[in-house]
Amino acid sequence: MRARHLWVRVIWVVWGLFLSTAAAGGQADPTPLCKRTPRIRDAIQRASCPKCSCQQVTREQLAALRELSLRQLGLTALKRGDLSGLTHLEVLDLTGNPLKALPDSLPSELGALKSMKLDLSLFTKLPDGVVTPLLDRPGFSWEMAYPSGSCAAYELKEPQEEPALPLSELEAVLQLSPSHGRIDIRAWTRGIYLVGVWTRTNDLDLFAVSKGPDQRLSLLARAERPVVLSGDFLYGFDLAPYRLTPSERGFGLRRDASGGVPYQRLAEEEELQIFRIREGKIERVLRTVAYTRYIQSGSPPALADAEDIDYAEWNYEEQTCSVIAVARSKTRGVFNWVKAQSNYTTKKQAADEKPGAEFSTVVFRWTGEHYEGSGEPTTSYFFNDE
Repeated sequence: MRARHLWVRVIWVVWGLFLSTAAAGGQADPTPLCKRTPRIRDAIQRASCPKCSCQQVTREQLAALRELSLRQLGLTALKRGDLSGLTHLEVLDLTGNPLKALPDSLPSELGALKSMKLDLSLFTKLPDGVVTPLLDRPGFSWEMAYPSGSCAAYELKEPQEEPALPLSELEAVLQLSPSHGRIDIRAWTRGIYLVGVWTRTNDLDLFAVSKGPDQRLSLLARAERPVVLSGDFLYGFDLAPYRLTPSERGFGLRRDASGGVPYQRLAEEEELQIFRIREGKIERVLRTVAYTRYIQSGSPPALADAEDIDYAEWNYEEQTCSVIAVARSKTRGVFNWVKAQSNYTTKKQAADEKPGAEFSTVVFRWTGEHYEGSGEPTTSYFFNDE
């Protein structure tokens, strides 16, 4: 009899343990808020319970958070657990942070995330273990902003980390001549590397190579003709996930220049070109001006003086920067892209980050071969060489 009662007690204890585990949902407790990266901790605390200390923020308050801005906090990395417990977070803004990586735990920690704003151009390697699970979510949207998070040119002058590939093997695979120019390499995704080789005319031959299980390199694709850089143009690879279809992503190149134009003292512009890899070829699918800056100062020229132009109106600074976002809609089975622009028309507005105008001007739609936007200029003052 006693043995029977003992077995009944054991069964109840086991059942109780099972129920407690099920109630926890099989998930580990979130990292205590006070132990997270300080700036992330403070931002979550302000958003979830402004008058609380980090010790007082409850698990329920974390779970209730729907939007979180971590914009321009100087973050260089996120730790595993920094965003744990935000089970209902739908919108995350990480723009303006020099991030080089994201934790693989991010998709599982943010199971309800629908939208992310991120400066992926700064990544030395596309975080495929993070990007792919998020892009696979129905209706998920990316927004690729400038690294400063404001109206400023992409920092092409910053050194870009390169993976170590055997130079002799790479030269053989690409069939390069002994007199080839500088080689620039970026790791992209799934064992694919983007390679730019400078030509004698200071243009850029584009290649994509893959590394097999045996660590040997093979040529995956190449551009049919060089990308024209011409002279003192700077360029940089842009690894943001410019999604074409659910299974296909493009990569970008940015190039910029500065100089004088009629009736302007200084002008800077930057162009974005986006390419896809298809059937052994690297094909350009979009070319657009992404950033402009004009500074006009000093006395107007004689022509302007003759036209009775107000001296006070002559001195100004104007900037236009663009953010390319992947839309949820599709044309011919390919995702549309939206080019949103912000204008700053005075130095004070730029310093205060108060746009003079903010508007979405262009929706790029797929023609069957490339993206086309209504009224979108294909060339500008600087980029008229193709």
